[in-house]
Amino acid sequence: MSSSTHVLTRAAFVAWLRTKHPRTKAGLVGVSTSCPLAKFLMQTTGVPHCVNEKYYVPRTVVDDNLRKVRKLPLWAQRFVQEIDNCDGRSISAGRALRIIENIY
Repeated sequence: MSSSTHVLTRAAFVAWLRTKHPRTKAGLVGVSTSCPLAKFLMQTTGVPHCVNEKYYVPRTVVDDNLRKVRKLPLWAQRFVQEIDNCDGRSISAGRALRIIENIY
């Protein structure tokens, strides 16, 4: 898939996390290009993404002004906020899964 709007669903993200061993590093805490959602978008679209607490955007070689900024769904905003408050530098797939499963 080439459009991140078609793959950024809670169900798809949870399914992606479940494919990983619980101790596998799913991403980095507080790093917009390496958080679990950015990693998920990269793996499902083939395009690197930046993710913050409200928005996500594909990182392309095209001029920054041409990038499409998209608002994160509410579940994803809450997930990013929780991840960014975690201790440590990296987040495991198991921990990310526990966090997303407790967000409503």
